Amino acid sequence: MAGKGGNGGRIQGPGTSITGVTEVWHAVLTGGDQQNCGNESHILECIQAHNKALLAVTPNATLFTKGGQNPLGCQEATCNANAAHGAHVYTINEDPNKKPNLCYLLATCATHNPNPKTNTANYPVEADYNMWKNGQGTGPGYNGNTRTCPQDYYGHNTIKARASINDVLVIATTIKDIKDGMAVKPGAILKGHMINPVIPATFANSYTFP
Repeated sequence: MAGKGGNGGRIQGPGTSITGVTEVWHAVLTGGDQQNCGNESHILECIQAHNKALLAVTPNATLFTKGGQNPLGCQEATCNANAAHGAHVYTINEDPNKKPNLCYLLATCATHNPNPKTNTANYPVEADYNMWKNGQGTGPGYNGNTRTCPQDYYGHNTIKARASINDVLVIATTIKDIKDGMAVKPGAILKGHMINPVIPATFANSYTFP
């Protein structure tokens, strides 16, 4: 089972970059993604995006590197480690069921790009959305396990309580209504990216709000 966000109006396509993001949700089912920009790894794509922005402001600036004398730092909000991964992420603007293979790359350390089984900031899959809507009970989980509210698909206690207004339950308008993501640094640059090989639609488990 995989849950993905898609083009909610901000991802313009692979190679484009955005800033001003405060929170991201990690994609799942991306372990087989190839390095699809020549021979560059995902972290080098992120470093290039940061260097391009840096040179636009300071033409003679010392460029960021992976490690070395001027390492690019992990872009998680509180982390001081060096970036080593290009994490596949979505923002609050990506909605379920649209273009699951189109995402962003974010420079992180290994700690802040963990396997989905240990990552509390995974993008909410359909089972998570249903758990949030029900607000109680059990639901399907990873590897055939049964999850109990507020557990998400991977067993983390991350599903938020569903709010009500005048005794009427609210509907989800963004993925943040369902679960929180990972906070990122104010200057973080996200690089548009197409997951390759393509994830078949049958594995995307798309769903719609409300």
